[in-house]
Amino acid sequence: MVSNLLPKPFSKHLKKAGFHDCTHAYAVTLEGAKKLVKSQTPIVYRADDLLSVNVMKGELKGFVTEPKFFDQLDFHTAETSKIKS
Repeated sequence: MVSNLLPKPFSKHLKKAGFHDCTHAYAVTLEGAKKLVKSQTPIVYRADDLLSVNVMKGELKGFVTEPKFFDQLDFHTAETSKIKS
């Protein structure tokens, strides 16, 4: 499992995904969705972990785009959150 932590070259604009966190956006085939539902029954993972675990175990093919299609501007913390108490 340790040998596939980092993304590896796949094509001009794709890298084969390794371990990742902070899932901003993703596309999934029907076959991939069925695999995710099966591994999430019962619910045991948060979304980021669900994808990473399945990719790391080789049960799901994951790819990273280069350049990025989507990005997250900032992580919501107490300082950046727009939620007012």
